[in-house]
Amino acid sequence: DPGARGYAGLAARVAASGAEAVFLGGLLDTNAAQLVRDLRRALPADVDLLGPDGLTPLPLLVERAGSAARGVFVSLPGLVTEELPPRGEAFVRRFAGTRAGDEIEPSAVYAAQAADVVLDAIGRSDGSRASVLAELFRTRVRGGILGDFGFDARGDITESPITVLRVARAGTSRRTASVEGGDVVRVSRPRAALVGDE
Repeated sequence: DPGARGYAGLAARVAASGAEAVFLGGLLDTNAAQLVRDLRRALPADVDLLGPDGLTPLPLLVERAGSAARGVFVSLPGLVTEELPPRGEAFVRRFAGTRAGDEIEPSAVYAAQAADVVLDAIGRSDGSRASVLAELFRTRVRGGILGDFGFDARGDITESPITVLRVARAGTSRRTASVEGGDVVRVSRPRAALVGDE
């Protein structure tokens, strides 16, 4: 219940299960911070809490959950700007110079790479929609701002990293997907075969 005042009963059931880790599939907008607080109260300190990008912006998670947010693992699709390859880092520096101190979100980097790929496919095409689509599927990027990738038969990029952060401190950013206050724990690169055809 996203409108509940608390989740002590649920947290007690989780604690009784002997769970060694808990994945929260919630959002900050559906009261996930309160659930983090209640789980921290009920569970042993060594039980890890994990969640998706719905727990961002991390500064808001820390504001709402307080010290209970510290140590929570949050997974994000894609790379954060600190984990980009050299060409991506150079892009972020140049783009940041045009943004007067604004935080450069990973989505901006992905959008720039997408624009580059689409414009290149248009340039190689005969101008028809079918030709542009065919050229997109033939695209193989080497040394791009996201690194090396192509497209599979479904149109997904072949390189789909997941960044895992650990909440370490408070922050001030209120941008939608801000990861300020989080430290990168690892970048996982799942094999394309793990993605089903559904």
